[in-house]
Amino acid sequence: MPRQIRDVRLQTREARQKLEPAKEPYWRELRRGLHVGYYKGHETGTWWLREIREGRRAKRRVGLADDQVPSDGKAVYSFEQVLKVALGEERPTLSPGRDCTVEDALNDYWAYRKAKSPALSVAIDKSKQTTHVGAALRARSVLRSPLQSWKSGAMHWSVRRRTENSSGEPRQPRNACAGPSSQP
Repeated sequence: MPRQIRDVRLQTREARQKLEPAKEPYWRELRRGLHVGYYKGHETGTWWLREIREGRRAKRRVGLADDQVPSDGKAVYSFEQVLKVALGEERPTLSPGRDCTVEDALNDYWAYRKAKSPALSVAIDKSKQTTHVGAALRARSVLRSPLQSWKSGAMHWSVRRRTENSSGEPRQPRNACAGPSSQP
């Protein structure tokens, strides 16, 4: 039976409350190249995974810490639940971000809001969202949105505009000397 992983600083809510807010998470190495981290913000804490595989580092956010609300294993995690996610075969650092739809993004957002906000506030905001977001938009992919294609096209155009003239030839620098000086 493998040893149980323990970390006095991260294991309990009380211990995590004593930590100072920092720019980087407090990391705990689980095995060579795999770390679990706890980021303490001013309001709440979040769990992170960092993994080095084949010379590349992947860092992903797992979810909220159970500092203020009870853990549910979906959006809010305890230390033990984060360890299960980190040591499991389906950990977030193994695969790139999934191709999700607007509906998936909204579901994740509402799970986050339910964990952090009062129930009445969530219900009011959710009713507004269902009024304004249609079924066609919900089925659309988030990663390949028209906004991203417009942005990439606009960025290509702005780079071309700065470096080429209208006929496609390289632009001359503005402060370039036109010729020999005509001063005596």
